[in-house]
Amino acid sequence: AAMANILRKHVVLVLVDELDLAAARAIQYARTLTPDELRAVHFVIDTQRAAALRQAWTDLGLARVPLDLLDVPDRRLTRAAVQLVAETLADGDTEVTVLLPRTEHYRFWHRLLHDRTADAIADALADFPHANVTFVPYHLGRRFAVEPPKDSHAHRESVVVHPPPPAGVQLPSHRVGIGSVNHRDRVTIAGRVTGLRVQPRAGVAALQCTLTDETGEIAVVFLGRRQVAGIEPGAFISVTGMVGERGGRLEILNPDYELLATVGH
Repeated sequence: AAMANILRKHVVLVLVDELDLAAARAIQYARTLTPDELRAVHFVIDTQRAAALRQAWTDLGLARVPLDLLDVPDRRLTRAAVQLVAETLADGDTEVTVLLPRTEHYRFWHRLLHDRTADAIADALADFPHANVTFVPYHLGRRFAVEPPKDSHAHRESVVVHPPPPAGVQLPSHRVGIGSVNHRDRVTIAGRVTGLRVQPRAGVAALQCTLTDETGEIAVVFLGRRQVAGIEPGAFISVTGMVGERGGRLEILNPDYELLATVGH
C-alpha cells in the first residue's frame, strides 16, 4: 500500500465489539483522520449483545457515527472482515483504514486471550491493496498511543455467504431477484437481513437494513423508525415497495413488509 497511488475516497471502519472505553477512544482517533466516510461496524454472532450495543449507541447520542450491524451466520469473523473490506474497495477508487480497538491488560495472558481474533483479522486484511489496519490501544491509566498500521500488498478473494431460508419458510411466489430490480420499479423481494444501520437522516430517525438474496442486495429504509419488531440481522423478510435511488445506490423506502422467519427460527 505504501507504493500505491492515493485514491480519491478515504473510508475508516472501526470494528466494535462493545461500547467500552477502547471503542470510544478508537472512534475519537478515527475522527482525527478526517475521512470521507466513517462507520462503526459490529459483526453479529450474539443477537442479544448486538441489541444491547445498538441501544447504547442510541442512548449515548452517537448518531453522527453510523453503526452497522452485520450478520455473520457462519460465525467466522475473519471471513466477515475480509468480505467487508473487499466490498468497500470494490469501486477501485477507495482507500480503507480499519481500526481495531484494543484494551491493554496488565496481565499478559489476558491480552493473549482477548487479542487472538483481532490479530487474525489484521493478518487476513494485510493482503489487500489500498487498505491498512491500525490497532488503537486503550491503556488503563497510561497515555494513549496508536500502533503502526499493517500495510497491504496483494488482493485476497472474499467468499460471500448466502444462507438459504430456514426450513418451512414460504417465499412470496411473485417475488423477483434483488439483482434484477431497477430504479422506479414496484417490486416484491425477499431475503435475509444481512446488515442493520443505526443512523438518522436529516435529523429524522431511520432504520436501514441490507436485504440480501442469492442475486444481490439492496437497502431497505424505514423513515421515522428507530426499530422495527423482528427486523434484525439474520431475520428473513419480504418487502413490497417502490425502488428509489440515493447516492447512486438503489433502496426501497418505507415498504410494506412481512416477517418470514425470526433469528434462530
